[in-house]
Amino acid sequence: MRFILLLLAAMALQAQTEMRLSQRNPDVGYQMILTYSGTSLLYLCKAASIQPTSPAISIASATNASPVVFTVSGGHGFNASSLPLVTISGGTGNWTAVNASLTATILSSTTFSVAVDSTSFGAVSGTLVFTTRAPRTTSSIWSVQKFVYDGSANMIWSGWVGGTPSYTTTCSSAPSQYQ
Repeated sequence: MRFILLLLAAMALQAQTEMRLSQRNPDVGYQMILTYSGTSLLYLCKAASIQPTSPAISIASATNASPVVFTVSGGHGFNASSLPLVTISGGTGNWTAVNASLTATILSSTTFSVAVDSTSFGAVSGTLVFTTRAPRTTSSIWSVQKFVYDGSANMIWSGWVGGTPSYTTTCSSAPSQYQ
């Protein structure tokens, strides 16, 4: 009889601690940027893939091309290998076609393109801006790990910039500020 009571108590305890998928915290994805010197990893930058919506960032110019290329005078802050989702707004006239959330292809530190054919749009009308929830290397949302090697390319130390993985640092393609 005691065995049955213990078994029932164990089953009741297990039923109470079982967690449904809808009750747990959602999984968080991360974007990582690796910086190498030759074959040696120098820096690993890590940030959550989805960030709070950025403030509006001004677009300085746009091309009449397919795909349309946008220039951001101060730089957009995206890693060269990322494909961020950007929300463009402010276009008027023919340029209302770019007012949308689109995947950007990074072309340089100041330019990106989106899959819109603007060849017949004419001069830009409106004041174009974009926002994003993608991590930007210029934002203080990254945790940066530094790796140090001896003269034989053996790693001798690894540590976090700022002492802890705090997600309060910027990440650039050449983080000379951490050397």
